[in-house]
Amino acid sequence: MSLLIGGSGSTGSSLLRQRLNKHTQIFISNEWQLYCKPLLYEDWNKNKSKLFKRWIFGLRSSGIKQFTGLDQEAKEAQISIKKLLDKHTFTAFSKALYQQTYKLKEQDVWGDKTPANSYHFLDFLATFPKAKCLLTLRNPLDAIASMHRRGISIYLSTSIYLLNTAHGLASEQNPNIKHVKYEDLLDSPKEVLSHICTFLKLRFEPQMLAASTKTNQDEVTKLDSWQYDETQTVQKQAIRSFDKMTDEQKHKILSAVFSIHIKESWVKKHKLRHSNIAEIAASLHYDLPAISSINSKGLVKEMNYNKWQHTYKCYPLHHFNYPISING
Repeated sequence: MSLLIGGSGSTGSSLLRQRLNKHTQIFISNEWQLYCKPLLYEDWNKNKSKLFKRWIFGLRSSGIKQFTGLDQEAKEAQISIKKLLDKHTFTAFSKALYQQTYKLKEQDVWGDKTPANSYHFLDFLATFPKAKCLLTLRNPLDAIASMHRRGISIYLSTSIYLLNTAHGLASEQNPNIKHVKYEDLLDSPKEVLSHICTFLKLRFEPQMLAASTKTNQDEVTKLDSWQYDETQTVQKQAIRSFDKMTDEQKHKILSAVFSIHIKESWVKKHKLRHSNIAEIAASLHYDLPAISSINSKGLVKEMNYNKWQHTYKCYPLHHFNYPISING
């Protein structure tokens, strides 16, 4: 069985991956940037040779934060990947890759955790038989604040949360897609992980809750902006990144949340159910505080610059295909 994990950044997908990989029959790779390439789903045989190319000759990931090619962990396995490019389907290639590189058995669950995977849940389910998807979710204010503390601008953090989450929620009625809230994973880890195991038709294993040591010295399990190390025992913690921001930062985040929205043409094209974060928060039962005034001048300036960058670098989200707009 294959499993794809996606969602906005800073919604707990790294913690979830750490815990799932404690199960004896699960292995999830870390942000390969492989399953968020739309061209691989459209025509595998035509586009597979572009996996190791860069710039305009490479394969672009979906999302407003563009990535070309494969990420570091995948590069370490590129010898195996290149040997397997003779596979005639994306499915056969992936199955052989995980089984040969990580010595997985036929009955094991394999998959990948990359935020932009949420753009391609339906493509993945249509391509891989018996596949499942997990959409990671979190209070938008906390997720945006956490991304901003990691050095991502408020405009980009808000846009990433909005687009990744809206695309993931577009197919929320699909029985092969399960939602995992970060707050629930910390508050009731055994219950959440047990439900995921049932979803994957596996038995829950108690060691999924236990602390672990890093097997990869280069793997990040805690950043300065994180208030939780993923190798610790999962336990109840109240993590409110937004509350730890200054009043000025809070106002900037709220201004972005209430002014940034997805263009109507993009919503219709991709059959999205939500066009702004207020709608997403309401559907997920997250409360947003009121804001007396909105200052969007700086956001508009950054949006225009980001749009220009995408156009100059020949990214798919260029000036005429840019998904974000700002009120005011």
